[in-house]
Amino acid sequence: MKRAVTFSLCVLLILGAIVILQHSLGESLGVGGEKVEKFSEAQINLLDFLGGARQFLSYVLYMKLDKLHHAYYGDLGAEAELIPYYYLITYLDPHYVDAYYVVGETIFYQGQEEEAIAFTLRGIRNNPDSADLYASLADLYIRQKRYEEAREAYRRALEGEPEIVTRLFIYSGLAAVNRALGDWQGELEAYRRTWAEYQFALLRPDLDINTRDYIVNEINFLLNRVAQLKEEHGQR
Repeated sequence: MKRAVTFSLCVLLILGAIVILQHSLGESLGVGGEKVEKFSEAQINLLDFLGGARQFLSYVLYMKLDKLHHAYYGDLGAEAELIPYYYLITYLDPHYVDAYYVVGETIFYQGQEEEAIAFTLRGIRNNPDSADLYASLADLYIRQKRYEEAREAYRRALEGEPEIVTRLFIYSGLAAVNRALGDWQGELEAYRRTWAEYQFALLRPDLDINTRDYIVNEINFLLNRVAQLKEEHGQR
């Protein structure tokens, strides 16, 4: 971790210099375009470069931390040491969705449940179209048995296109939430959507036999559960 600390200190120093430069250049721009005429093309390019530099630093730091995260997975003490560095990534690049996703779950498992939810909500404010962060938020709500809020978060997740999780994950979560709320029709609809996703997945030409068998088993489970729900509620 000493190397990680040293690296992070260097990143902080570089970040500080970048922020100061960006702020001073941004001030020169003024508001409403009053000072834009005095702003040279070179200065505009420098401002763009500084923003790119922050994104690059966040990427490099994330790649280093990702290896440690997988190595330490399950070790709460070791994972706790990584949290401040993930926070740093989100300040370097507020649109780094993966960092929000990882930290929200990690903080939650550290027992800081409300902090995890607040952090994920901050990620959503910075990335309002992120289906993955809404799915992550829903998952955190489920663990707190806040099912109504979880259902709404899953619905928001379905409005976008997830990149970290899958739509199957979202539909499965939505079915579980509706079951917990006693909304059998919502549960049934979620199963129907899940079934459609599985049917689409079976059409993939590169699907290996093990995955295909898994999907077929899941489809059989869904069909049995749907039949059970219909029987319980007098539907055909």
